[in-house]
Amino acid sequence: MSQRLDQAAIRARSWFPTAPPTAWSGHASPAVLTVNYNTTEALKLMLLTLSQQSAAKRIARVVVIDQCSRDDPEGFLPQLAATCPRILLITRRWRLHHAPGMRAGQRALARSEQDQPAFPGANLLLYVDPDIAFLRPELLQQICLKFEDEDAAFLGQFRRNLFPRPEAQASFLAVRRDWAERRGISPWVHAGSPAWFQQRDLWAAGAKGVDFPVFRQAYALHPGRTAVNRAARFRPWSSYASEQEKAHFMGEPMAAEHLAALRQRHAGLLGVSNGSALLEALKSSPLGCVPLREHS
Repeated sequence: MSQRLDQAAIRARSWFPTAPPTAWSGHASPAVLTVNYNTTEALKLMLLTLSQQSAAKRIARVVVIDQCSRDDPEGFLPQLAATCPRILLITRRWRLHHAPGMRAGQRALARSEQDQPAFPGANLLLYVDPDIAFLRPELLQQICLKFEDEDAAFLGQFRRNLFPRPEAQASFLAVRRDWAERRGISPWVHAGSPAWFQQRDLWAAGAKGVDFPVFRQAYALHPGRTAVNRAARFRPWSSYASEQEKAHFMGEPMAAEHLAALRQRHAGLLGVSNGSALLEALKSSPLGCVPLREHS
């Protein structure tokens, strides 16, 4: 019932946008949005590997939506937001589902741009799960070029066994903001596939979708089900806790081995006891620098 109510209300609201869409300049300036639900350790690796992307300077904002997590006793996330100007931390206490969290993140992004006009505005939304790990350093640059050179409206790894249109995996999905904010385009909604309504509306509006092999060609890896399994420990009464599953790694061979090697390589920066070292590493990365607005 909660899913149906959320879907009906949000889809109706998409026909009455509260502000004009963000303009597309032709130069991609992404905002990364991720929802953390007791997945802070996985989030640390995601942020670390994101900061090592060759195009990390392009990132306008990283919006971390924390869903009342209980796995951060050292207060890493508040320290992170205080240390890195590009990272915006949102803490939520109610309606702790993934899609409402993403919508809250987009609203917070819009407010931050109004409050800090000196920061560059984001014109590309990159939705990523917190247990994503960036493997190939050129991934972010390749994504930006797809939007700049191919007039893409949204991009992700498509599941092609769906009718009538393929659907990009919601765990790693990039959408141009002028399309995402357009009248009649649904935002993410509380459903088994939270980005399905949005992509359906984009296809219907004539938007161009690009199938990018994020996981098939090991640009990134995604264990999957991390938040679901963590709920059993920190929120055993939640609906997530009854749906424990093993990590699936998107069915990609060797992904588990790649993740183990990546964690071993960065062992000195990960874990609860290494929070200070990770903060210093992120502070010295592009995420720790104040981005400058480009002037034409």
